This record gives sequence, structure tokens and C-alpha cells, in this order.
Amino acid sequence: MKRRLGYEYRNTFIHNLHPYTKIVFVNALAAIGLTYFDIRFLIPILAITVFVYHKTEVPVEWFKTFIKVWLIMFMNPVSLFWTIFMASPKFYKVLPQEFVSTVIFQVTPPGTPIFGYTAITYGTLYYWIASRLRTPITFMMAAVLVYTLNMSDFAQSLAGTGLPSHFLFMITGGYRFVSVFANMIMNTQNAIKLRGWEVKTKNPFKLVALGRPFTMSVARRFPGAVHRVSVQMEIRGFASHRKVPRWRHLSLNHFEIALMICSILGVATAQYLLFRYNIGMI
Repeated sequence: MKRRLGYEYRNTFIHNLHPYTKIVFVNALAAIGLTYFDIRFLIPILAITVFVYHKTEVPVEWFKTFIKVWLIMFMNPVSLFWTIFMASPKFYKVLPQEFVSTVIFQVTPPGTPIFGYTAITYGTLYYWIASRLRTPITFMMAAVLVYTLNMSDFAQSLAGTGLPSHFLFMITGGYRFVSVFANMIMNTQNAIKLRGWEVKTKNPFKLVALGRPFTMSVARRFPGAVHRVSVQMEIRGFASHRKVPRWRHLSLNHFEIALMICSILGVATAQYLLFRYNIGMI
């Protein structure tokens, strides 16, 4: 049986953190992963996110579903096409010029109007692989946050700051809608598959035509998903027109504060090293 997409308590390090701390820590890991373009830096970051994902006990089914989509995107030749515009060696600041200049297949010669010089080189392949490695990092950190962040705790923490109820409603409602919308997409896909719908074509025009039943089904159910989230928020007292009471105090301990500071400094340091010394650039 597949586990639902949403919060579920487990006695793990991330689960037991204050909502603010886990948001800052998890987003910092994702931000650092998105900072780097060099595979030599992305692989260690990817290993760390896999470790965090595993230790947080996020359902393996989520990752398996993602891997299927990711592999299709990875092997899609269209994604490789856009990298041919990165063929010029001037785009690369760190990798050896001889390496990035090695041509595998030239598409257009230098001086071609509009397009300029385009080709598949070792440099474009390096860039393509690096861009593909950044996606799992983002997904795993998003999954960790969805699985570990208790919206009730988060709402109570925000209520204690004096944040206006309108903003609190938008934040909590928007976060809740992500999981509801994702479940709606999965249920819609399973429902139309049971009716014989499937997409088995590499033709982009046929793909659009075959995908129409799915997109139409999602569009019809979208207003219902919005209404469902609104009703759930109302029932729990998160209406935008009334003040959300703070009935539970959630305090940050010294370790959690230190972890937040270190996470923010980690992102700032990664950005500084990237732009000042090209560390992480390709």
C-alpha cells in the first residue's frame, strides 16, 4: 500500500526539530545543491541529501516514482538539444579549455546567423549531466520537508510571531495545497490508466494529443482541490478573516538556533565562493 504524500511523524532528527529550524536547514541544503554547477561538488551534495532522505525515513515509493520521471527526462534528447548553445569555450571558467572544446558533433559552424556556433562537446555534456544531477537534490529536500513539517506546529509558530492572519492563511493553505494537488494528480493518472489510457510515443505532437485526457481531468478536479483545502483550513480555524489563536508554545533551543545560523552561513559561503573564486563553477 502506497503511503500518502504529506506529513507523517517518525522519531528522526529532522522530525524533532523546530519548524523554523527544519525549514531553514532543509532549504539550505537544497540551495547549496542548486548553487553548484560542477559535478565534483554536486556528487558529495547529492550523497548528503540521499543520507538525509534515508535517515528521515521518507517513503521509498516517492523516490521510485521520481526516478522513473527523472530517467525519462535524463534520456530525453530534447533536453540535450538546449545545451548545444553552450558549446563556446568562453562559457567555461574552471574546466580545462582543451576539454570543453573537444567536439563530438558540430551542429552549426562559427558565424552562423542567429544561432552562432552550436555543437555537442565534452563541455556541453558535462553541463548537461550536472544540470540533471541538481534535480534529485531539489526533489529529495522537498520530499523531506513535506514529510517532516507538521503544519499545525508551523502554524502555531507563525501565530506566535504576530503575523497577520491573511498571510498565515496563505502560507499554510499554499503548503497544504501542494500535497493535495500532488495526490490529485496521482489519483487522476491511476484512474484514467484503469480506463486504458497510456502514453507510448516519442512524437511530441502525439504526446500532446495523448496527454489531453489527463490534463482535462486535472483541470476539472482543480477547483475541487482548492475548495477542499479551503474547507480543511476553515475547520481547523485558519480562516483568513479571524485571528489564529496561539494555544501551544514552541520554543527554539540553543542547538536549533545554532543550526539555523550555520545553515544560513553555509548558503552565504557557497554563494561567495562561487562568485568570488568560481568554486563550483564549470
